[in-house]
Amino acid sequence: MSIDELGKRELDLYSKLCKLTGTIEDKIEQLDHSEITEEYKQIHSEYSRIAKKEGEALKRALFIMWYAVTEPIWLTGIGELDFEAEVRVVKLLNRRLGKNVSDYELDWMLAYYADFTFVFERFADYEHFYKRVSTKTGIAFPGSIDKRSMANRGLMGVYFLSLNWQ
Repeated sequence: MSIDELGKRELDLYSKLCKLTGTIEDKIEQLDHSEITEEYKQIHSEYSRIAKKEGEALKRALFIMWYAVTEPIWLTGIGELDFEAEVRVVKLLNRRLGKNVSDYELDWMLAYYADFTFVFERFADYEHFYKRVSTKTGIAFPGSIDKRSMANRGLMGVYFLSLNWQ
């Protein structure tokens, strides 16, 4: 599946999530009886498989891992992810960061995640990765983003567009 198709699937799931109604408990029960959490798990796994060739997939997979821990399931639709897929993402990032292979967007994303060190504590054995997601580097968000481009980047795009960009 292509990265564009995966992004579209994410946005379709997000649309379904937004249609859940009632209390938090009601939404959780509706999620339990839907395919949303399982589909997010599949999407994340697919991102992890193509991440070696697609830097964008790597960013999206890492975002999903972060978002699954920092926000409640009734808000994200993301439940438990496949641990092997998570390890694939972390190993790839660990190798890249060890070789200083990054880009500005990944750098500011990792710096942002450093405010949430608990999210990636279970990956502390991956030295380069864990250092970057647990240490403030001083790399700040850009002053603005391409909102049209971000709109086509799945749940990661939805989240970053929800922040107050210039």
